[in-house]
Amino acid sequence: MRSVAHRLIAGVLLFTILAMHGCGGASVPAPTQFANWNDKEGAFSMDYPADWDADGGGKNGIKWAKFTKGSAMIRLDFDSSSSLVGDIASGGQGALNVSEDLDVELAPVHKSHQFNKNKTSDLFSNYVEKEAVPYKSGLGDSRKSEFKASEMMKTIRGYRATSLTQNNGVLIKCTCSQKDWDNLKPAFDKVLESLSYGH
Repeated sequence: MRSVAHRLIAGVLLFTILAMHGCGGASVPAPTQFANWNDKEGAFSMDYPADWDADGGGKNGIKWAKFTKGSAMIRLDFDSSSSLVGDIASGGQGALNVSEDLDVELAPVHKSHQFNKNKTSDLFSNYVEKEAVPYKSGLGDSRKSEFKASEMMKTIRGYRATSLTQNNGVLIKCTCSQKDWDNLKPAFDKVLESLSYGH
């Protein structure tokens, strides 16, 4: 009788913990409208879902922006080390100044993308990432990797993406709950492709 009571209490505690961490939270609907975020110093511009909360700032090359709704998030950060890696990979010709016919895995942005993997994987447990995929953003040749991981007892899905400017790497993470991935993936793709220089 006592062991049944213990199991019941353990079950209630587990349910409470899961509820507190949002494992049963409301789904985030697919965005139908997008707004534009333009950095005050013109360093970058990008679209984001219009009904999501938006914040950002920074100066002198240290830039960030964050867009959230429920458990979903899009986070952008400027990173000078990424550009340095890209410059080394291009043989000192500049991270953006390379032939478009260059082998995908030798491209500066690909090297930078691989170099920065741990900046995302270290944030989660059970991190598994798919092979990087080339795509075009407003900054040119870019890379994105789809990933799956665990965070606070929930499974999350997302993208880890990298683009390069002349002086900085631009690192973007798009994350959401497992149940919202199929719904939000097209919006994440749109946001990643919209990244460009500011105006």
